[in-house]
Amino acid sequence: MNRQQKLERRICNHVSKPPLAMYDLGVGPADGSKREWETLAAEYPEMRLFGCEPDPARHAALEGIFPGELLKVAIGAEPGRLSLHVDPTGRAAASFRNGRNLVDRVEVDVITLDDFDAACGRPDRILLWADIEGAELDAIRGGRELLGSGRVRWINLEIGRWPYRQADQGWPDPTAIINRLFDLGFDLVETYNQHKTHCDAIFVRE
Repeated sequence: MNRQQKLERRICNHVSKPPLAMYDLGVGPADGSKREWETLAAEYPEMRLFGCEPDPARHAALEGIFPGELLKVAIGAEPGRLSLHVDPTGRAAASFRNGRNLVDRVEVDVITLDDFDAACGRPDRILLWADIEGAELDAIRGGRELLGSGRVRWINLEIGRWPYRQADQGWPDPTAIINRLFDLGFDLVETYNQHKTHCDAIFVRE
């Protein structure tokens, strides 16, 4: 097991009963460098996989590889269309923030997390994984019905590092995410994979 797979398995330390479904928001590259869906599917073979990837090039590359339903949409606070910054080389993750190497733009469809849940058939005991490059707070804002339903038990997403600085390339204030999820019944149980501007965070519904 390589370092990336060990990081992807961190959430398993907080799972007592196997998930029935995984929502993977921002599935990512098809080259195998980041495949949380594959790592966690091996851990929970009965778990159904649902994903979204708005970057057209990455979505096309994932077709036939991702073993579940894969929508070509972004997740946001409200439905519509937005301009997504993409890396023409395909190496860097697409983002609504204008990050380094993201010199091209494409218009993509945006749906809410609640709409995504409806499209997936509203399964129970969901593990939600979001790697959406700074759009996490918007995703939470568009998923109040789902996140308040009790059907999501575990969440892994990225939050800004402490101390928070607005200049950190647009990452949302971590306290805003923590407080909003706390109000919806989730406790922050671990942060890991620390970067200069952000880190991964695991939330569990008690």
